[in-house]
Amino acid sequence: MFPAVPNLIIPHGNNTKAVPALHFTTGR
Repeated sequence: MFPAVPNLIIPHGNNTKAVPALHFTTGR
């Protein structure tokens, strides 16, 4: 949903666990 969020997740990739963590931080 947010461009800044997926951008940080895409390059990391290995940190798939960081995906849900960032989503919760953004409030989604």
